[in-house]
Amino acid sequence: MKSPQFIIALNEGEFFDQAIEVDWLKRRSLLKTMSLILAHRAGVTTPATVLLCSHNTGILEEAGERWRWPLMVRMDFVKLPRPKFLGGIPVFSIESAIQVSKFLFAHKCFPLFHPHLDRFRNEYSVGILFDPSNLSVVHAEIVGQGFDAGDLRLGVAVPHEVVRLDLDTKTAISLNRIDPGSYARECTERRIRVEALRRYVTFVNARGRLVSNLEDPEIQKYTPDKKEPTIPIEYTSLPEGRWRELAEIATILQHDVLPILPSSRSFAASLSFIPGEGWLLWDIYGSWYKR
Repeated sequence: MKSPQFIIALNEGEFFDQAIEVDWLKRRSLLKTMSLILAHRAGVTTPATVLLCSHNTGILEEAGERWRWPLMVRMDFVKLPRPKFLGGIPVFSIESAIQVSKFLFAHKCFPLFHPHLDRFRNEYSVGILFDPSNLSVVHAEIVGQGFDAGDLRLGVAVPHEVVRLDLDTKTAISLNRIDPGSYARECTERRIRVEALRRYVTFVNARGRLVSNLEDPEIQKYTPDKKEPTIPIEYTSLPEGRWRELAEIATILQHDVLPILPSSRSFAASLSFIPGEGWLLWDIYGSWYKR
């Protein structure tokens, strides 16, 4: 039997793939999960996902067996927590997954688990910006290898390139490209952040909770692994074929997904290009909340 792409665990049981009603998610404002399901059904690649709406250790054990540990933990929420916890972190055991889940439930968040996709393997990460009043053009902000979608979403990295994508012709026009000096500074800052992220991974697995700031004093007590990220000395623009793929994805989202989401002044979609996986959509968000 093929493994389900989506699982939602409730007190009354588990629901899989086509049995999951997007209207149910919409009524409960679980919009991150909703956007992933809608995009997947429209033909966009998304990570396999378990959403916990109840304490369900059995489904976590099954996910760990199916996908192999570690699992990546993120979160969905009805109301954006302030400050927002930093997710996208691998948890290496069922014990850590259970503790992190309890922590998120205590803060009115719903744990999301995916197979672990190492953020440091991303070749490119992109934020596609949609204006509902213009269905033909989107803008894309991109960072290169060694960076990730969270850098753009959280505003901790300067885009390495900003591009205008014409969805009718599937062509891209570069509007701005980072200069070598700025890119070198970004690389230095990124290496510092990577060390902090790796320290945070150790903290999360030891303490079973998340924080909102990598400068949290408690994290400084933990030792990161010494693996260095691969960051090229120069930024290389995304090849033309990859831009065409992104334009195809943006077209699908524009026509088949965004109209079903709650209305918004604008939308943004986060994607990464992962070796062996291709383009992967992490989420879509609107002006209902900021990430």
